[in-house]
Amino acid sequence: MLQLCPALMDWLLFLTMFAILYGAGARGFPPAQWTWLGSLMQLTYLFSSLATGHLLTPRNTRPLLLGSTVLCLALMVAALWLENFAALAAVSAAIGIFAAVFFTAFQTFMRHVAPPGKLALTAGLYTCSWSLGAGLGFLSAGALYGFGPLALTALALLVGVVTLALLLTHRTPPHAAALAEPETGAVETAHIPEAVRRRYVWIGWLLIFVVVFALRPVQNFLPPLGAAEHRPALLTTLPLFLQITLQGLAGYAMHTQTRWLYRRAPLVLVQLGAALLFLVLALVPAGALLGLPLIGLWCGYAYFQAVYYSSNAGRRAWNLGINEFLVGGASLGSLFLVEYCMQQVARPETALYLCAAASLALAALALFLLAPRR
Repeated sequence: MLQLCPALMDWLLFLTMFAILYGAGARGFPPAQWTWLGSLMQLTYLFSSLATGHLLTPRNTRPLLLGSTVLCLALMVAALWLENFAALAAVSAAIGIFAAVFFTAFQTFMRHVAPPGKLALTAGLYTCSWSLGAGLGFLSAGALYGFGPLALTALALLVGVVTLALLLTHRTPPHAAALAEPETGAVETAHIPEAVRRRYVWIGWLLIFVVVFALRPVQNFLPPLGAAEHRPALLTTLPLFLQITLQGLAGYAMHTQTRWLYRRAPLVLVQLGAALLFLVLALVPAGALLGLPLIGLWCGYAYFQAVYYSSNAGRRAWNLGINEFLVGGASLGSLFLVEYCMQQVARPETALYLCAAASLALAALALFLLAPRR
């Protein structure tokens, strides 16, 4: 049941984010303010993730989880009622701080309590859980937005209380009673030398950066663009819901494909396929309804590997903190870059060429970093 916690927290986070951004488009906020509302949360998330990864210890992980859950819930409920840009920006920044604490602490806690030999399953469940939660956040926000902030608040409080109940009632399994930092890799990859595992931590970081760089502008700009064009909120959320749902299912399926782990060829081929898909979407924008779910398959593969590699070598809490730092950094950079592209060119979808270039760059870096060593 503990694996439901990231799903529930992401449900809250993406419900709130959609409500803020769709509301910004409906109230006539300019595109620059759409960018700031999305980027302030990412900016605070970025630095808070690093700080949390540095400060986490086995003793303070659970208290930080509980405290960040309560504060996130309070701030998200407040955001559902605010209409002023300055107030929304301040609350968004605060949500980014405590969301970073929650997700970095949860991943560290998850690694501690993972049963021996089950790290792949644990990482797959985590990827599936938070992805499906994000999809439900978009879908429920789109369905309830027309009923006003009261309906969204009621749902947020219900989801938040269930999250707290799961965290409070969880009992640490006997094998993790000491919550000691594991010194060796997971059983299923024990044959992989430590030096190789450490190299793949870098690959995980590159993967998460490229995926978030490609995906975050879509999640940020699609809701306000839909509102500005008077599309119904539910219709605006459907492509995002499909993309994130397939992402979660792909991430879960990866735990059965451990033969793909620590291998260069599948990694490079997947990146080349992603680059080709982005190029097709840039040339045929009408295919977005089909293309976004396919991008979800690529994202699920990448997120699973990023979590697995970071949890399987070196300083696990620090590695996971850097994962979340890169989520914030990639989001921030891509939001401003795509906004600039939207201002400079008549077709905003040309920003997809940047995503294709990033995927190709990652394939090239993987070939270089993972070249055989003597």
